Amino acid sequence: MKAYRSLSEDGHSGFSIGMTKYILNRLIDHKPLTPIKDTEDVWNDISDISGGCVNYQCRRMSSLFKYVYPDGTVKYRDVNRFYGVNIDNPNCSYHSGLIDRVMEELYPIRMPYFSTKSFKVVCEEFLTDRKNGDFDTVGMLYFIDPDGIRVELNRYFKEAEDDFVEIQKDEYEERRAMYQKLLEEMKDELQV
Repeated sequence: MKAYRSLSEDGHSGFSIGMTKYILNRLIDHKPLTPIKDTEDVWNDISDISGGCVNYQCRRMSSLFKYVYPDGTVKYRDVNRFYGVNIDNPNCSYHSGLIDRVMEELYPIRMPYFSTKSFKVVCEEFLTDRKNGDFDTVGMLYFIDPDGIRVELNRYFKEAEDDFVEIQKDEYEERRAMYQKLLEEMKDELQV
């Protein structure tokens, strides 16, 4: 209410309050008002807490990181740029390194960078073997881009030794059948 009263006292027109709202919302969301350029003064070196590459965090936008690899490759990651939702529970969102990796292949960050709304990636996750925890198979079905446009993705992954690896749709469907069988077994156990 204090902020609203303060804005009301400024005598804004319809246009000026709209601009003020835009600026205020970006500041509240920790987003910069102007594009970020890859200049030395915008990065903090945080390499001591990362491994394998030189790692920087943006001073102007704490969710933006820069990675400089030994071969000279430079990559950027905005950890708030992509988020996932499970198709069976679309009201609960989460962040995932797998989603980031796949989506960054399609939409790498280029400088200067001006963050917009996030990409929403709709996934299906299930378990084929109880020893693997909550899930061991992921289908990235489609995403909604920042403009609200739905784009089919249809990429499928299974848990491997160290990370998720991509699989073909037929293997994904086989794993879904394994999941259905596992659900039936668990249901039978509960009835005993």
